[in-house]
Amino acid sequence: MNLTRRLITAATIQQIAQTQAPAKPQPAPEPENLYEPDEMPDLADIETAAAKYDQAADQRRQADRANRAAKKIIGRLPAGIYGTWLVERIRSNRQTADLDKIRATYARYGLGPVPMRDTAPSPKVTRVAAVIPTDQAPATDDPISIAA
Repeated sequence: MNLTRRLITAATIQQIAQTQAPAKPQPAPEPENLYEPDEMPDLADIETAAAKYDQAADQRRQADRANRAAKKIIGRLPAGIYGTWLVERIRSNRQTADLDKIRATYARYGLGPVPMRDTAPSPKVTRVAAVIPTDQAPATDDPISIAA
């Protein structure tokens, strides 16, 4: 029985790993309002913007983590004044569709699944090693000197 348990466990783990492997994000289609070739900003401006965008994304993630950590405490407090801080709950102005009710309505009328659409693609920047265009690479027959 122990051997069977190990075989089932190993097979189950492998199956779970294959079915739950994180999907690699698929590239999104390019938006319509891209720069024309004659409008392209200078490379230095693009690099500066990418660095600022990356830094802002890091700051946003850090702020989100800090917000969640603080909310664990604040979210459980009854409304009131705590030292110099007023804790209260206010209604949000944001609204969202009630998908459970929409699904029930679709099911009631036999309309099939609720149509969904993807959200707008988000730009993502990643620092890479400098790439030298082939027309600007040093002319040499020694591949080691190019890599060095």
